[in-house]
Amino acid sequence: VHPELTLAHEIGHFLDNDAFPKEAGLAHASEGSPSQKMKNLMDALDASESVKWFRDNGTFQDKEYYLKPTEMVARSYAQYIAKKSGNRKMLEQLDAILLQETKYKYTQWTETDFRNIMKAYDELFEEIGWLEKNGK
Repeated sequence: VHPELTLAHEIGHFLDNDAFPKEAGLAHASEGSPSQKMKNLMDALDASESVKWFRDNGTFQDKEYYLKPTEMVARSYAQYIAKKSGNRKMLEQLDAILLQETKYKYTQWTETDFRNIMKAYDELFEEIGWLEKNGK
């Protein structure tokens, strides 16, 4: 239903597994990282209203899936790319998710909820040299 976001989501998994700084022996940076900036990203995700909703209201079968650190990173990376790039298709797909009247709207973050996550990604990418200090 949203192929562009899905591609970015899968790239997020790849980065979490193979590119972001992680503790030796772990498969994913989201499960443990020596990087304070990666820790800040995980804290921003954990503090988000979307994640809080799943923790507080999710009583359904796939609750644990949506709360997995690896899944939170992949979903938020897809949203980061959509927002950062301004890609029209990705933004339309993101809006379609957020406008649903189901639990799935909480799989992504509102504009307000995403601010700290966006900032944390910018800082992580600055730390690893993928983004200049001015966010470009």
